[in-house]
Parts: sequence; C-alpha cells; structure tokens
Amino acid sequence: MQRRAELAARTRARIVAAALELFAEHGPRGTTMKEVARVADVSPATVTNHFGTPELLLAAVVERLMTDIQVPDPGIFADSTSLDDRVRILTAAMFGFSTARNAGSTSSVPSSPRFRS
Repeated sequence: MQRRAELAARTRARIVAAALELFAEHGPRGTTMKEVARVADVSPATVTNHFGTPELLLAAVVERLMTDIQVPDPGIFADSTSLDDRVRILTAAMFGFSTARNAGSTSSVPSSPRFRS
C-alpha cells in the first residue's frame, strides 16, 4: 500500500510540474488537460483522476508555488524611510527567491487565472 501511495504522489507531482511548465509558456488559458498529460507522460484520464477539473489543477499549481515562495520578513523594511527604498529592498529579497527557485529553469508564475478546457 505504501508503494502505491508513493507512486501516486510522484505522478501527482509530475502532473503539477508539467502544468506549471505549460502555464509558464502558454498561460492557463492556453493550456489543456490533454497537453498537461502529454508533458507529464500520463493519460488524460490520470490527470482527471488526480485533479478532476482544470480549476483544481490550477489550484494545485498555485498551492505548489505558494509553498515554494519564501515571503520576506517585514523587518527587512525597518531601516527604510522611502517607498523607493522599500521597493528596492523587496525586489532584492524577491530576486533572491526567484534566483533560488528558478536555477536552471525557465518556468514562471502562471499569467492567467483560467485555462481552456
């Protein structure tokens, strides 16, 4: 039973990774469940089994992104007095996240809240 659960978790992670890649390239509206299945090397039925609907797949991708994001501590702004300083500090903090997250990857955050069926 443990092996089956591990296999299902790996399949689910592969589907989410494929969806993230396709969303980054085409946006959620420009991506189909069938295309996600092809990139993940699973059947379209497997994608539907794991996620049910395109909206639930998108939610899983967003959940993964939110898990990966390390929100900077508000204390980073303690010594800043201007909006320009705060933007510079936040950009540096988020660029550090982006560099670590995307090392060797061309993926980015999905550009649209919905995708075609």
